[in-house]
Amino acid sequence: MSGFKSSQQRIAIILDEECPREVLDTIANHDYDDDVILSVALGKLFDNELLEIICSRLNKTKEEVDEFVIQTKKANHVKQLSGICTVPWNHVSTNAVGTIRMCCQMINLDKYEGKEAYGTVYKNDGEVLTVEDNISENRNSPAWKRLRKQMLAGEKPSICNLCYQEEDNGIGSRRDWTNDYFSDTLIKAVELTDNDGSIKNEDFPIEYWDLRFGNKCNLACRSCGPTDSDLWYNDWKTIKKTNTFVAPGHGTVTITDDNKTEGDVFEWYDNGNLLENIKKDIKNIKRFYFTGGEPTINHAHRKLLQFCIDNGHAERIDLDYNTNMAGVPSKIFTQWKEFKSVNLGMSIDGIFEHFEYIRYPGKWSSAYKNMGRIDSEDGFERVIAGVSLTLSIMNVLHVLDMQWWMLEQSWERIDPVITIHNLYGPPFYNIQNLNDEQKEYVKVRYEKFINDVKRRWPHAVEHTDRIEDKLKSVIRHMMETPQNKEDYIKFLSESKVLDNARSQDWRDALPEIDEMIKLCTDKEQRKRNVKLATAGKR
Repeated sequence: MSGFKSSQQRIAIILDEECPREVLDTIANHDYDDDVILSVALGKLFDNELLEIICSRLNKTKEEVDEFVIQTKKANHVKQLSGICTVPWNHVSTNAVGTIRMCCQMINLDKYEGKEAYGTVYKNDGEVLTVEDNISENRNSPAWKRLRKQMLAGEKPSICNLCYQEEDNGIGSRRDWTNDYFSDTLIKAVELTDNDGSIKNEDFPIEYWDLRFGNKCNLACRSCGPTDSDLWYNDWKTIKKTNTFVAPGHGTVTITDDNKTEGDVFEWYDNGNLLENIKKDIKNIKRFYFTGGEPTINHAHRKLLQFCIDNGHAERIDLDYNTNMAGVPSKIFTQWKEFKSVNLGMSIDGIFEHFEYIRYPGKWSSAYKNMGRIDSEDGFERVIAGVSLTLSIMNVLHVLDMQWWMLEQSWERIDPVITIHNLYGPPFYNIQNLNDEQKEYVKVRYEKFINDVKRRWPHAVEHTDRIEDKLKSVIRHMMETPQNKEDYIKFLSESKVLDNARSQDWRDALPEIDEMIKLCTDKEQRKRNVKLATAGKR
């Protein structure tokens, strides 16, 4: 056969569903092209006998052949289905109130059957799926099935736009790394999903949990609110003149006089059965993602880690965090050392006074001390750590100083390049709502910074190239949507209101933003003056 057909033609024969077993035998035993021989592993009738022949002829291990099959199938599926993601097949996420959502990246409104969900899952009876329900019995709810069908049809569901936008802007998305991490699930998703989007639990066990144990937090960050931080309660009542707020997937929540919530809606983990169900299914779990609130100060989180350690599961489980690093208990540092790996997304939006203003009432010294501990202490060799910054109007210029500072630290374990996530809500903090003059001001500053950092660190091209890519992606994001002037005005007014409640002043804390606004306002005024002066002249 090899004398009459090209290698590509022979591979095509192998991959044909009608290819008989004797042809695979012939190619495996007698073909001279290594790529063709290896492709036998992709044939429909491939078995252990053929595997042994391939391993013997190519001097490869079984594991190497298996990896080839996985990566090839993954590449083919990804090419065929550009919008697919493993998350709807093997992942479950909790809201802070104990309701279930499909993914934490689903921040866009997605109207389904008249509901505005943000990825919240509704059962067949129309009720919200919660931690009190049997999640395994509800993994074929309408929202999940619809999402799987869309992805398998080659569509990019609108509710997943955040990941797609990050990818378009050159930023690595959650979809990217989950597809890499769970490549076997990606393949099974195409092969084992029913036409209506249904799956079987035995085919797709829950391998990846996103857990938000309530809203207990040690900070009340500017861009946050009472849904994700109980430290926001007093400020909310002061500036909103109400003791109620809306929690996605739950409805209206009432803050009591003693700064709790009616019904203890954020303390579901103390009474619910979710933790017990997770423990029963722990053998299938490969990864936990913890966020909050601040996950490290929550006792339910610590209990779960200790359960994994005590029962011999920690060494095979990866942990993933979004943590502010400002109040991590010492016990957590000890527990982290027992796990397969710990990926710390250190949610830090500024250094020194910027940190303390944006992430009020946190102390920069505490966060910095804990960063140093991660970077130098024995036992953290398997920690993957990096700063994950939420970019807003408040730090759109300060991020440059912060990035320069990160490079100067010469970290051993902490990635010196900041990961940047563009803020979408509250919308008045979104950098897209700067005016044209301000956007151009930011753009010029970024371009100058890129040149300066490349000149200062010519030996660190792998870092400076990444910095350039990230900053250019911010520019693209900033420029792609025109200003919403209402939201911009609201940035000034809301900042003042919150400043009054906290005895702060954004002009003192963010002097570079104040300067930019003044300079650009002057430019705009000069343009208007020229226009008025020349009106009617030719």
